[in-house]
Amino acid sequence: MNITRCQLIGLGLSTYQATLLTKPCPVKGQSKRQNLYASGDVIQQIAARLQKRIRKDTKATLQKALDVLHEMAANMVVVPFGATEFQTALAVKDLLKSLNNSTTEPHRLKALEIVGKHAAHAR
Repeated sequence: MNITRCQLIGLGLSTYQATLLTKPCPVKGQSKRQNLYASGDVIQQIAARLQKRIRKDTKATLQKALDVLHEMAANMVVVPFGATEFQTALAVKDLLKSLNNSTTEPHRLKALEIVGKHAAHAR
């Protein structure tokens, strides 16, 4: 799963924090005009930042973002190569269930992107 800086801002991080967390991460691609970063890399950067001495409110914001990213990463459906038809059918059922649910990852990411854009323009 990939994430943009704008989506991180939508999670409640400041523009500075989003830039600080994504600067060491390699760019995985682009979505429109925004760079995409692997969520695993961003999670590692947040965990490393939480180990440093930072203010309580910053720590709470980073922890909240980390919890949301962990939750989103847990929604991934993994299908191993060489899976049987039964295993593939179960994975397809899981995917179809998630498509009918309005709180799935793509919907949440788009909502975070919208919130991040408005938060960035309001500052």
